[in-house]
Order: sequence, then C-alpha cells, then structure tokens
Amino acid sequence: MICDRNDLYEMRRNFCVLWHIGKDERKFKVLNSFIGLFLFLSSVLLDLACTSQNVDEATTAPATYTTYLYLPSASANTIKVLKMNESTGTITEVELFDYGTVSTMSGVYSAIATSTGNNLYVGHSTTSQGVSHLSIDTTTGALTYKNNYSTTSSGAPWVLAMDYSDNFLFAGQLGGSTTAVMPFLVSSTDSTLTGGTHTTWDSGTIYSVQGHRSGRILFVGVGATVESFTYDETTGDLTSVGSQNRSGNMLYVWDMTTTIDGTILVCAEKGGVSTFTIDQSTGALTELGYSAGIGGTNNGKAVEIHPAISNVLYVQDITLDTVATLSLDSSSGTVTEVGTSVSTGAYPSSIRVVGNGKYLVVLNKDDVSLSLYDVDSTTGALTLKTTYATADLNLPSGISQMESIRIQD
Repeated sequence: MICDRNDLYEMRRNFCVLWHIGKDERKFKVLNSFIGLFLFLSSVLLDLACTSQNVDEATTAPATYTTYLYLPSASANTIKVLKMNESTGTITEVELFDYGTVSTMSGVYSAIATSTGNNLYVGHSTTSQGVSHLSIDTTTGALTYKNNYSTTSSGAPWVLAMDYSDNFLFAGQLGGSTTAVMPFLVSSTDSTLTGGTHTTWDSGTIYSVQGHRSGRILFVGVGATVESFTYDETTGDLTSVGSQNRSGNMLYVWDMTTTIDGTILVCAEKGGVSTFTIDQSTGALTELGYSAGIGGTNNGKAVEIHPAISNVLYVQDITLDTVATLSLDSSSGTVTEVGTSVSTGAYPSSIRVVGNGKYLVVLNKDDVSLSLYDVDSTTGALTLKTTYATADLNLPSGISQMESIRIQD
C-alpha cells in the first residue's frame, strides 16, 4: 500500500473539467463543494490506513534467532553449552552442565535435541543409566536435568536419532551379548520417554541411525550394511524392509543423512560416499552411486546436508584433518568436490551447518577446538572464519560429538 495524496489531488483537478463542459457556475460551485468534502473524508481515511500500515510494518520485522551448541564429554561427565550470534558468527559460553551435581549419571556419549529446541536427550555408557532427559531453557539455552531411562540389557545407547515429528527417539546400542535399536515414545505433553521393543542383531556394530523425513522410516548402519525399517506410528516398533551393502563392498557406515526432498540416502563410508534411492512408501533402498576417496574421504566419519542449497553436503576426513564440500548429482548418485577441501583441527569428529546455513562449525576432538567457516550461499564452498582453541571457550577434554539447535529470540 502506498500512502500518497497526489492521486486525490489529481482527481479533484479532473473534476474541474466540468466547468468547461457545463459553463454553469452555480452547479459547478455545488459540485466543487461536494468534491471537496469527499476528498477531505478520503484524506482522513487515508491517514488512518497509513498509520495502520506503519504499525503492521513495525510489528512484522524479520525474526532473529540464536544458535546453541551442546558438546557432551564422556571423560568429564559434562555438557558444554555454547551460543552463536548469527549475525557475526561469534561463539560464546553459556554454561558447563555437570551431571555430578544433579545425579549419578556418567559416561556421556551422545546428545540429540528435539526439533522444537526445548529438549535434549543424552546417551550414557551403561544400560541402567541409558538415556537421560534434559530440558532446554529457550531463552538462555541452559540445561535442567529431568529424568533417565534404562535401555535394559542390549548395550549402552551410544548413538541417538529423533524422528522428524519428535514422536520417537531411537537409541542404537553397543555392548552386551547383542547390538540393538530401542525405540522410545516421546510424550506429547512433557517429553518423557516410554521404551518400546528392541530390534537386535547377533553381530555387528551400530555406527549410525537416521530417520526419514516422512516420519515412518528408519535407517540403521550396522557394520558394513544399511538396514531399512518402517516403524509403528503408535509404539515405534520396527519392521524390517531389507538391507543394502553395495554388493558386498561397503566399508563401515559411519554416518548417514537424507537429501532435503527425502529421495536419496547418503552414506559416509570408510573410503568414500555411497548413495541409495529411497522408496517413499516402503523405505526400501536401491543402490544408486558410489564415489571413492572423493574430497579425501578415506575416513569420513560424518556427513551433513546443507538445509537450503540443493544437493550440497559436507564430509570430514579424520585422517587428513579436512572437510570437503560436495555436490550430489541426484541422477547418477555420484558426488563431485566443490573447490578444495579446507583444513580443520586435529581429528574433526563432528560437523554442523548452523546459523540458517550461513556457517559450518567443526568439532576437533584431539586438540579440543572448534573451527568455524563461512558458507558461500550459492555454491556451499567453505572459507575459514575463525578457530576457537580450548582456552577460548573453556572446552572440556573428552568431547567428540556435537548437537545444535536454533531458537527464535
């Protein structure tokens, strides 16, 4: 809407042409008085409309967000909480959450947040302690311990995944006589957990668990195989769909992600990147492509998809201490490197695209540091912005994994 009286004044001038047509001065004066009243009332209404417009524009200013990072430490039994200013990329401390002050929980392995950003679930090193539940203060990002839930006898929940609707938490377990995935139903009222039925394997190690965007399909990386499941939308119990191992050539499925449209599963293997098309109804996988050693991914242990740049993803290499930007060809399933790999700190164990896609942050396990990169909004290419050493953020030793959330201010 444009608040401008020029159109009203032009209307009045146009009416004055009646003087030349009618040559009746008396009638023209009456008509001119009427027009004047009409324009006066129109001007008042226009003022009101402009005021309303200005108020609307003031109240619909773009929302601002803060990114929070959560770094669990197994040796320190803590979670370091950090926050990022999305305008500048500056990372600062929030708190060091210490399990020793609130419970007997120990051995912090992994952490995952709900998409709403108000709950964090943490996997621990024993089956009795299992998974703990922490609430997140959506103003400060700080944590409050709520409860813990046993994962029974099938091993410690060292890898966690949420489904995209926040209805279920899936815990990949390691240890005991078998390996297993245990579903937990997440309460819609208070986010407490109710355990479901285990799905177990007699051998193999669960390295990764990934939910599908449909909210009813789950993928599990067991050793050198990807297993597909559908899950009951009431209990979370799993039903096997089948498996893929790239004709027997897969090597340790370290991590997985799906493309934004949910049509392709991308796996970071030891030695390369493999891709599979996903049947949207059943979850079954069909081998699509494989790219060996691309971007130096001889030991790629994490893969992250960019949330806004189509088919751009990132894979780190823990041997070369690098992160590669990759472009996925959705037809062939192969990936090509965008630019050259960027150097990180020692042993980049976890990567996250944050700040609504503006930045990539890398957790370097061995030198306990963070590397922050600017992301090119067109190509996804990375440029080192800054590095945070241990002392800069008082980072504890023993951190190897990182979770991030984004909360509106």
